[in-house]
Amino acid sequence: MNHTVRGYSDAVVLPTISQIAQIYALNLTVLLSLHDHLIHAVCQQHVTCLCLLDLSAAFDTIDHTILLERLSQWFGVHGTVYTYLV
Repeated sequence: MNHTVRGYSDAVVLPTISQIAQIYALNLTVLLSLHDHLIHAVCQQHVTCLCLLDLSAAFDTIDHTILLERLSQWFGVHGTVYTYLV
């Protein structure tokens, strides 16, 4: 059940505690999986790199089509990552 908060003109639907817990658990699962993959690769003496990008400012200031094109052509962003950004 969602909780509704009445504002000046529109109602805002807030997530329940259960929904917040599910999002937190999903994020934690992703982070643990990423950590496990990185540690495994390092133990196997594979070259390992983790690149974290905060593209929120870029999406706020640059046309999305141009940004996606540059990420794809210049940096090789394709597949699942590209689909996530679109």
